[in-house]
Amino acid sequence: MKLDVKACALACGLIWGFGLFVLTWWIIAFDGLTGEPTFIRPSKPSTPTAIAAIRTRASNRMSREPVSY
Repeated sequence: MKLDVKACALACGLIWGFGLFVLTWWIIAFDGLTGEPTFIRPSKPSTPTAIAAIRTRASNRMSREPVSY
């Protein structure tokens, strides 16, 4: 009997992903938040983000007077 390698890989991947998801939420639900600092810290950027720059450019273009040729 031959096993389909792609089907086996897909099944194992889905089981692994679902198990990791459930384990993560299990720990969060029953142990709660620890309050310890993590490697990922939210910070305020000192420079405008790319989205803010795009919005600023778009609003500047819209506020200009139309050019007549």
